[in-house]
Amino acid sequence: MFATVFSPALGLASDFSSYKNALQILVEPEPRPSVGLVASGFGASGNSFFAAASYTDRDEQTDGNDDDGSIIVGAGFGDPIDAVGVEVSLGLTSVSTSLWGDGKFADEGNVNLKIHKQYRPIGTFPVVSVSVGVSNLTGWGGTLDNPANTYLAASGISSLGGLGQYGVMYNLGYGSAVSDGETSGDLFGGIGVARGDFSASGSFIGDQINLSANWFPSFFNGAVFSYSRSDITNTSGLSRNIFSVGYSF
Repeated sequence: MFATVFSPALGLASDFSSYKNALQILVEPEPRPSVGLVASGFGASGNSFFAAASYTDRDEQTDGNDDDGSIIVGAGFGDPIDAVGVEVSLGLTSVSTSLWGDGKFADEGNVNLKIHKQYRPIGTFPVVSVSVGVSNLTGWGGTLDNPANTYLAASGISSLGGLGQYGVMYNLGYGSAVSDGETSGDLFGGIGVARGDFSASGSFIGDQINLSANWFPSFFNGAVFSYSRSDITNTSGLSRNIFSVGYSF
């Protein structure tokens, strides 16, 4: 027959372990949840700039196995809390070189615009942001063959865990040219979860499902390294890997 015996030492050890865990959480970087490969309700605001470069092992536009890449630079204006924020970006949608792709660097690109507004709080969400935007508003090269994508997106951020150590983002929207090779309208959305320097998300665009992961290195403030697997079920026949590095300041 066994008896349950209370041990003050064990109780103190358990309390100390919980205390150490709480301290570790308190010194962790604030989680930065995001949802990869879909438009967000949030955007860049005044005095902020960003740049990113991406590489993919499959060119979506050529329906082949060509490697390709892209570069985007942008800036934010305005105040999305007290008024509205405006994000403007310029994308080089082809950065092929003699080492990969068709060798034509920056032969196509586009201009993108987003207007966004934050609301605090709404229901159980401490922060919600709504955006209206147009990607591929204008451009040059092969992007002129694709229609402009006008979209509406809403994103909400909340936290989970006893000390709010997990950040969660929920995203939902509709775009006029997001499915069927970016030629037809459809719903998109997803959920992202973050803790400390890392975040992961699952997203959908119509019937395509994507997975993404981000790392925000603590030794390089403002930088992010990302990996995404687009269309993991190969619904479009163009499932591909995407590697990106970005910087904002």
